[in-house]
Amino acid sequence: MAINGHFKMMKMAINNLKNAIAMYHSGYFTLMQIKEQTDISKSILYRSLNSVEHQ
Repeated sequence: MAINGHFKMMKMAINNLKNAIAMYHSGYFTLMQIKEQTDISKSILYRSLNSVEHQ
């Protein structure tokens, strides 16, 4: 059961990151709003954006 819970948490984190990236690209949200709504920090968001742009 613990493994299923771990995968569920990972899936939620990935979904939050996808939402944060979409919010950032929309241009309608501040970084603080994105952090508050998705619980994704600015550094994680910027690292993720940077890795996506270099693929």
